Amino acid sequence: MNWTVDNNGTYDYAADTRGFTFGAMLEYHDRRWAVRFAEGLMPKVANGIHLDAEMSRAHAENIEFEVHGRCFAKQEGIVASYVL
Repeated sequence: MNWTVDNNGTYDYAADTRGFTFGAMLEYHDRRWAVRFAEGLMPKVANGIHLDAEMSRAHAENIEFEVHGRCFAKQEGIVASYVL
């Protein structure tokens, strides 16, 4: 396991000193499930302040699947899975 247990890999673990990045996200919601895909920029050097805009050199991807359902009577829940 890595730091994405605590922080979303695309948005925080990119090791930039700001703690955020620039990126784009697509999201689709259906009645019982949802899927999200995000692409983010990485810093030029580890913990650097300047982001690398050359996507062929460095980028971060994140895919999330979410399923809505009921495990117990009248108790709604969500199961989410992240793929990096």
